[in-house]
Amino acid sequence: MNCNTDAELYSILETKGLIVFGVGNYFEQFCKQYPELVDKIVFCIDNNYQGELSLESGKSIYVYNPQYIKNIFNISEYVFLFCSSYALDMKQQVDEYLNIEYEYFEYPFCVTHPDKKIYKRIIAPLLMWQDEQQILESVNCNTWEEFLKKYKSNDISIIPRLVIVLTTKCSLRCKDCNELIGYYSHPKDLIKKKIIDSLEKLMKIIDIIPCCELIGGEPFLASIFDDVLSFLLEQTKVTRIEITTNGTIINKNLSIDNLKNPKVVIRLSDYGNEVNQGKFIEFMKNNDVNMEVLKDMMWVVPGGPEKRDRDTIELIKQYDRCQGGQICKCLWEDKLFGCVRAASLENLGYTMTNQYIEINDSTNLKMEVNNFLTLPYYEACNHCNLGLRDLEYIQPAIQL
Repeated sequence: MNCNTDAELYSILETKGLIVFGVGNYFEQFCKQYPELVDKIVFCIDNNYQGELSLESGKSIYVYNPQYIKNIFNISEYVFLFCSSYALDMKQQVDEYLNIEYEYFEYPFCVTHPDKKIYKRIIAPLLMWQDEQQILESVNCNTWEEFLKKYKSNDISIIPRLVIVLTTKCSLRCKDCNELIGYYSHPKDLIKKKIIDSLEKLMKIIDIIPCCELIGGEPFLASIFDDVLSFLLEQTKVTRIEITTNGTIINKNLSIDNLKNPKVVIRLSDYGNEVNQGKFIEFMKNNDVNMEVLKDMMWVVPGGPEKRDRDTIELIKQYDRCQGGQICKCLWEDKLFGCVRAASLENLGYTMTNQYIEINDSTNLKMEVNNFLTLPYYEACNHCNLGLRDLEYIQPAIQL
């Protein structure tokens, strides 16, 4: 690999075409940060999705199975871009198919910023929802050096994306649920007052939370849904609110006006023949609710809640590869967790160190949040298979 800077990629693409490996969240982030480079993409490859992919810019790109690159004879006319936390695994796969030298880059271009840890944990996830200029302006900074100085001195604090659990009740019983919902013997709604009180405290010390996600279980089963959503809609520091649903529950008692708010987007997990979602889709379309359908999904098998006995070095590498850990900091009532699975583990009785922040008991919440978000790993990683080098994929929402 070369120096892996965006400047060098710009230079190389003056004479070569771009092949992108990976069309997940990192690819979406790349397209938003470098829209002018999207036109240089010849095609994409991905292990989990194949077919035509429509981008927000209106451009359509075809995504092939990685083996497609075996058909390319003039590989010197292209450069690869690995858009994933699994860039090393992607390179090994391409090496096996090509068996010749080729040029490649990894995204994010971590070396663009002087602090890799803060870039990967804070800045790179932010770029999924805001461009660099918007981020700097939101914290009154002119340069990344100024941003880093303020962050390290705890003058600013940012949570790129906050997942808020509303309930452990669900209308499905999915095998291999990452949130371990099937392990709850008495599913219930979480306590509304604790959630809103905690959000109020976080809003006082956080400069921006560009994206909040409401989840369950199934969030539309939660009696507290409207109250929490109404609170978030009033927060100027929150610019996008995602509601992730399995599309089985139509709660006509909810405020349609709240759901139609431009900040809100329903993220419907398309579970194919496992779930009948037609009535839900029709209801949302008839009420002009903004909705994204997550198609052609595959689930990574996270495994059960038991401890794996990995050593510290393995856990650091695992968390560094885990994209969910980067963008899924989780609020469970009055505690901030490293991810949703960590929250479920704690509430199922798996007590661990460095697992969460007690929001109400914190004496310096801003400093604690900054330190917590840049930890090298969480103990919950030792109870999970996400982020491993060799992942097992299955069809989503297979029912127990």
